[in-house]
Amino acid sequence: MHIDIVKPTGNEIDFIKRSKELGKKGIAFLYESISKEKVADLTHLEKSEGFHILLAKESIGFDNGLRLFDLSSRVDKSRQLVEKSSNVIFFGFENSQEKDFSKQRNSGANHILFKIMKDRGNIFGICTKYIDSKDRISRLRQNLYLCHKYKVDCCVFTLANEPLEMRAENELFSFLVTVTKNPKLSKSALSFISTLL
Repeated sequence: MHIDIVKPTGNEIDFIKRSKELGKKGIAFLYESISKEKVADLTHLEKSEGFHILLAKESIGFDNGLRLFDLSSRVDKSRQLVEKSSNVIFFGFENSQEKDFSKQRNSGANHILFKIMKDRGNIFGICTKYIDSKDRISRLRQNLYLCHKYKVDCCVFTLANEPLEMRAENELFSFLVTVTKNPKLSKSALSFISTLL
């Protein structure tokens, strides 16, 4: 069962309707900041809709719910951030602006970073919104190879701003199998967030 992480802008009910159309059993809403009133509203919405709702925050120091951190603009500081945190979903490694090496891609991460992620319990995130070119797909393939080699947990999500940007589970699975050539890794990446329920 796949649970998607999305960024709503007051359209939470539309996201829930779209999730139900896609056959999902839950959804995770990502906010920059979460007030107590918002938590109460979402708890009421969860009960009335009969649908699992997870809260996520774009921060390393958030205690309740999922913690996500976008490394797109901070790939050079990724090692310090990964070493200081635990149980955080890091994504955006593929957005490194560095040039590729002559024999391999500069994927924004390396084997040392994945060892640290495994030791600290961090998760490698795949945001489909960022995968928009063949270079980024190649970088993602290299990162997923390292993810599999060092047994780092990974998850996939769309980070959609609008409900129609969400993708069905079989579409995401097909994308991951095409990139990784590893159905087992693809299934575990799809179902990882649902294990947190």
